[in-house]
Parts: sequence; structure tokens; C-alpha cells
Amino acid sequence: MPLENLAHASSRHAACMAKYCQSAAYDTVEYVFRMFGHGRALEAYLIGAKMWYGMILIAPGVEFKAIALTDVWGYIPEYVFGILFLFIAALQLIGLVLNLNGHEWSWVCRTVGAGIAMPTWAWLIAKSVIVGAIGGALPFWGMSFLASIFLFVKGWNRLPVPGAPGAV
Repeated sequence: MPLENLAHASSRHAACMAKYCQSAAYDTVEYVFRMFGHGRALEAYLIGAKMWYGMILIAPGVEFKAIALTDVWGYIPEYVFGILFLFIAALQLIGLVLNLNGHEWSWVCRTVGAGIAMPTWAWLIAKSVIVGAIGGALPFWGMSFLASIFLFVKGWNRLPVPGAPGAV
């Protein structure tokens, strides 16, 4: 096959991929942002992360290897932290669903969930810094702490308006 034909084939492939990516993946992301908005999308992501942490900590035979928490497991069983993460995720999920469906008091669940999450993330961050375990999950915990502050402020101010479409 001549080199020119190969270049032409790869440019056609790139054009098809760009068209597919724009029409399929881009439309999906745009739909999610239009449905949720960036704040609700962030909240949905954190709900998923908290559920993931909770399930890992509750699952039998799965060890959560965070260096900052190795001394804690002797005093507090892992499933207690798992239940805490699942409780926060459930509160925020209920608040998010109620907010999407237009219920005025959805801010209560969202704010309480973020209010419990902030000290949880802060404690995990402080414990990591004290132990010297910089790296690993610490950047995620830091961003989750900042996002929880953002969600707490938004919930406290009753934003977004319940039932309002998402804004990008």
C-alpha cells in the first residue's frame, strides 16, 4: 500500500472518529450537563465516590489500604466508616433526586450531607498530613473537601432552584 493511501485512510478515519465522538459522546455529556448542571453533576460524582468508598469498607475480605488510617482500624471497625460514607451518600442522593423533581425542602438533605462530609474529608486530610502520607488518595480527599464546601454553600442558599434545568 503506498504511503499516500495510508495517510488518506487515516485522515478519513480521524474525520469519522471526530464526527462520531462529537455526535455520540459529546451529545451524551451535553445532555447530562443540561439535565444536572455542573453543580448537580459534581454532587452526583461525589455521591458515587462515597458509595464506592462505603462499599469497599463494608465488603468482607476487601482491605482498605490507606496509610493514614492503619492505626484507626484497631479501635474502630472499617464498616463504621463504610456506613458513614453510605449514609452521607444516601442523604445527598435523596436531596439530589428531590431537587431534580422540584421539592422545595431538598436543600435540607443536600446541606446536611455536605455538612457531614466536610469534617469527614477534613479529618482524613489532617490524618494523612499528620502521618506524612502525602499522595495516594490525599488529592482526591482535598478536592472532595473543597467540593463539599461548594455544595454546602449552594445547598444552604437553596441553589439550584428545585426543578430548574441545569446550567452549563
